[in-house]
Amino acid sequence: MQITIKTYLLAKLEDSYDYNTGEMKKETKFSLWDVDISASSPEYVKVSEQDISLEVPDDFDPRIGYVAGLERLKESIGAEFQARVTEINAQIQSLLAIEA
Repeated sequence: MQITIKTYLLAKLEDSYDYNTGEMKKETKFSLWDVDISASSPEYVKVSEQDISLEVPDDFDPRIGYVAGLERLKESIGAEFQARVTEINAQIQSLLAIEA
């Protein structure tokens, strides 16, 4: 399946450190956006506007990527939860160790 996306090539001046000279300098960085933010973000300048055509495989199923992302999120939340439970258990043990 062929899809077409309108894109905007934007430029932005950014600080850049030159490791050879040890000096800070301004450098133009380019990025593609699907919206033109140059009107509301004065640090961006629109360079050009283009339609880009891309091929999406006929058997593409986005659910696989969504499920993988949710699995990663679940794993991360589980790790955060376990770390917090360990911290609370340590606080409880600390309080129980105090002589009354």
